Amino acid sequence: MNSYELPPGAPGLVAALAVGLVIGLERGWHDRELPEGGRVAGLRTFALTGLLGGVLGHLQPDFGAWPLLGALLGLALLLTVSYARNAKLSGNLSATTPVAMLLTLVLGAFAAHGNITLALSAAVVGAVLLDLKPTLHGWLRLIDHRELTASLQLLVLSTVILPYLPNTGLGPYAALN
Repeated sequence: MNSYELPPGAPGLVAALAVGLVIGLERGWHDRELPEGGRVAGLRTFALTGLLGGVLGHLQPDFGAWPLLGALLGLALLLTVSYARNAKLSGNLSATTPVAMLLTLVLGAFAAHGNITLALSAAVVGAVLLDLKPTLHGWLRLIDHRELTASLQLLVLSTVILPYLPNTGLGPYAALN
């Protein structure tokens, strides 16, 4: 039997496509009740966007970041026009789908650069965040301002101040650290 080897860039392109399919599955399911052509993007558009990111990521060694930057700006312009039209017609001001599409393009390029596991992980986390919208919004309604302020203060202490404190024993017998 002959063994078949995949071309070196194939796993990155497959992962880029998978990134688009994962995020597109959630977005397509979310907007499944809308008529054909009634949504900004669905499963196929997200899959193609992920694949486009993968192809552009493969072009980077030869052409630099310019093709990816051009695609990012072009997609952002297309999404801006689409968002404006959709917001005017439906009154829905959510920018989640356009942001998810930009993320899909960038994660596709990231996967093509060999960061397959990280790109797929980020796509899954992104899809979970998209799917958790009702839960997350419900949590926001349950938090009052005092709790939010206390949580933010704790985050400032643990992520801004604590990392810069000395990691040495202080005081008698170096008992405090």
